[in-house]
Amino acid sequence: MNATHTSRHIAIVGAGIGGLCTAIRLAAAGHTVDLFEKNAAAGGKLFSYTEAGFHFDVGPSTLTMPWVFEELATLVGESPAKWFPYQQVPINHRNVFADGTVLDSTTDLHAMQQGIAAYSSRDAARFPAYLAEAKRIYDHSVQHFFSRSFAEWRDFLSPALLGAFLAVRPLQAMAAFHRRFFQDPRTLMMLDRYATYVGSSPYQAPATLAMIAHLEYGTGVWYLPGGTSTLICSLTGLAEQVGVRLHLNAPVAQLLVDDRTVRGLHVHGERLAFDRVVVNADLLAAHQQLLPERDRPHLTDARIAAREPSLSGFVLLLGLDRQYETLEHHTLFFPARYELEFTSLFRTHQPIEDPAIYICTNSVTDPTTAPPGGSNLFVLVNAPSLHPANAEVDWAAYGEHILDLLATRCGLTNIRDHIVVRRMFTPHDLQAHTNAHRGAIYGLSSNSFTSAFFRPPMRSPQLRNALFVGGSTHPGGGTPMVALGAKIAAGLIERS
Repeated sequence: MNATHTSRHIAIVGAGIGGLCTAIRLAAAGHTVDLFEKNAAAGGKLFSYTEAGFHFDVGPSTLTMPWVFEELATLVGESPAKWFPYQQVPINHRNVFADGTVLDSTTDLHAMQQGIAAYSSRDAARFPAYLAEAKRIYDHSVQHFFSRSFAEWRDFLSPALLGAFLAVRPLQAMAAFHRRFFQDPRTLMMLDRYATYVGSSPYQAPATLAMIAHLEYGTGVWYLPGGTSTLICSLTGLAEQVGVRLHLNAPVAQLLVDDRTVRGLHVHGERLAFDRVVVNADLLAAHQQLLPERDRPHLTDARIAAREPSLSGFVLLLGLDRQYETLEHHTLFFPARYELEFTSLFRTHQPIEDPAIYICTNSVTDPTTAPPGGSNLFVLVNAPSLHPANAEVDWAAYGEHILDLLATRCGLTNIRDHIVVRRMFTPHDLQAHTNAHRGAIYGLSSNSFTSAFFRPPMRSPQLRNALFVGGSTHPGGGTPMVALGAKIAAGLIERS
């Protein structure tokens, strides 16, 4: 990217995926960029934990759309393979159902049809048509939505935009869409789960999110040697190479506002002036923590309280001195009644009694992430965001309950006897580490037409000189979506 005619001094608050990607693009364009991170390391929701030879990635673990990040290396004249040495995982996910059925999801369409046909010939026959529709939705989304900020009036003037909008099935719930193709509850569970990738319910989120199926079955699931945290190391390295000044242990206390214009930041007791400010943080939490209510009339405390947050998560990191052959790199254990999960998450706001359990075991692909003969289990269970109804939950007891399920329902027999390292992360921990509003992973849920398609814009309607990037703003949550949002944000600054 060539330097712009006017070089600006830009501050970025938060060194998550969105902050790092925005910083790289702006610094490569010739701007002076200071990146402030409250924690001791960059990464935001994607951070790592190492103990006794076990390496764990905490946060996003399924990588798709590698080209989104490879583009950053190319942008600064570097080799994508050097900075992002992606490897495709041969099995996207192993799906284990309550009746004992096992289905390995892959990009091999014939193998998928064979696997599904073992329990439903009808669903197997319909699978190619489903993937074709998922690809069609994805193609429309890429062409018309992922490249626009919807922060400028010209973004709404494309004649093809309305047609594309209707083409991505915005008014049909994902679960209803899937039932147009499939009948067997096992196929439906496997695909309905994609709503949780953006922290939502398949019974409420729009069918548009079925495009995720195209990403996994059409383009693959990927891994970076050393763990997903390698992505953060590479982004940090690229940022430093293009001159980004990264300030760690530097929490921002306040955005400095004058005449509805953000003029700078208050950091470590100093008032620092900047030409532009980009906030890579949970939108709602950032407004409450960085702005007095008088400067955010569009997002008062009352309005924030009325918005439905996405789901949160409960995590166990388990370093084991043995390996379980049933575990693939990504393994999903589904309950008998998956639909009950979403009642707990969004209605009763209680931990799920019999949840779907996701386990990422990096050591299956990358033995360097665990001692010889051992395995590193990242165990994730969806959890409700923080709410008065779950204020008294005993999360330690819930962790014991999950261990019981791992040993019984998931077949990881005698797992307690093999635990060398054990660490727990709750919605409270997520809130503390990342400033996530109510511990929600993806900001607002996508459980309605408006929340899915009219996510908070990057540009505040009340504040000039400021942009907001991350999973809680357009174009949405998920590692590649946040990186695409950073591209849009950098473009807005370039054109301003």
